[in-house]
Amino acid sequence: MEPGACSSIREVFYAPVAHKMTLQEAAEECGRWNAALASPGQLHSAWRQGLDRCDYGWLSDGSGRHPVAVPRMQCGGGLLGVRTMYRYRNQTGFPDPSKKLGAYCFRDGPGDCSASV
Repeated sequence: MEPGACSSIREVFYAPVAHKMTLQEAAEECGRWNAALASPGQLHSAWRQGLDRCDYGWLSDGSGRHPVAVPRMQCGGGLLGVRTMYRYRNQTGFPDPSKKLGAYCFRDGPGDCSASV
């Protein structure tokens, strides 16, 4: 995504960076795009509209998730849905905030939708 190129004013998008980030860095990166970390509900809604990305990203509740709209074994084991990264083997706990992930951002409202410098 190029700064200034928005498909809609209300959208969930994966932050267009070449590096992974901590939870704090992810929140700051979304802010650069005049957005905030998306909520789990916003990501789920975007998934239902076809968002598909095989990269875990931070969300506003401190969880790490990614949407799978096209089934493939290497991404979610061939299952559809919003996949969650767990801290523990028993599938509990969110990732440590210092873990490096991507970021799912949410932008809502009128105005400039280019990156801020």
